Amino acid sequence: MRSLLKQFNLNSYISFLEGTMADQTKTRRRGLAQPNFRGVEVEKLVTMKITDILPKLNARCRRRIGKHGLSMKHLRFVNKLRLRRTAQPSQKPKIVRTHLRDMIIFPEMVGMTVSVYNGRQFIPVEIKPPMVGRALREYSMSYKIVSHGKVGIGATRSSKFVPLR
Repeated sequence: MRSLLKQFNLNSYISFLEGTMADQTKTRRRGLAQPNFRGVEVEKLVTMKITDILPKLNARCRRRIGKHGLSMKHLRFVNKLRLRRTAQPSQKPKIVRTHLRDMIIFPEMVGMTVSVYNGRQFIPVEIKPPMVGRALREYSMSYKIVSHGKVGIGATRSSKFVPLR
């Protein structure tokens, strides 16, 4: 008798749970994830001033901007970006080339493409919302990652006797 009672309670509990879960799935619907930067939507992020976004940046960027400010080179680069953005509003802005690898990515740069010099060539970097507050150097590698290959002719002394193909 007890086992029947336990089973009955268990079945009623399961049906109760299924009913509540069905209600939850009907009422709550998830849409597509909106891209944002630390809780700020992209549309608002692009229009925000640097001083408004400063508290949301990490400590390294806050110290860099707060204590030292931006040099004339960096200000010229930001002005060039602003000119390129306003030049053709219907089309994608033209790529801006720069050697300023230490430039911090600001919110107004989101959606633009910047070519960053890595010491040999310009690497195009499309700026996205999660990149805000980082330096441009993080997205254009100045060195090639070495992947050590197999033993070849002349690689080691023992490879002298490896037959040629």
